[in-house]
Amino acid sequence: MHKMVFLVLVGFWLLWLAPLAVQAETFNNTEARKILNVRVAPLALLVGFLTADMDFGLGESATLGPSLSLFNRNSNNATYTGASLGARANFSLGHRRFTDSWVIGPYLDLIGLKVAVPGYGTVPLSGTLIGTVVSYQWFWANGFNIELGGSVGFYTLNNNTNLSDGNGNTITVSTPYSGSTLGIDFTLGWAF
Repeated sequence: MHKMVFLVLVGFWLLWLAPLAVQAETFNNTEARKILNVRVAPLALLVGFLTADMDFGLGESATLGPSLSLFNRNSNNATYTGASLGARANFSLGHRRFTDSWVIGPYLDLIGLKVAVPGYGTVPLSGTLIGTVVSYQWFWANGFNIELGGSVGFYTLNNNTNLSDGNGNTITVSTPYSGSTLGIDFTLGWAF
């Protein structure tokens, strides 16, 4: 069910946003308006995450775009591997989009995750993450930009799996898991 909803949403975003990406907009008939910003989170690589976002301009001070994260992390004698795909809106406070400003960015991600427990096997999990980023973005004339801020979110993951080690020992991994997240948001980007 989550996969179908996810595919419908991604298809809708691509069909809806594609025409916006090819439209040329101008400010004061002289300054070309940037319509796309592509961002990556370089510090996330240090903890096993590859994260990228795209922001398509929607209005004077708003953007919307897809987010993708891939991860592979070891923690508590288990290996966590997976991906998340979602959407993030950005609202520049008191300024045009893709200019120096404070930004509020609500987001929604769908998560697919596998947890490998040594000696027992792998548990598949899926769920959602909803939250917001509050950050400051700096933009240079050539399009290079930096974002620095913090995020807060809430996640839920679902599954119920029995794992056996082959020696008669069985553990049950039962969900839903839910919790909150706090994070630092640091991205490098390029606006076009």
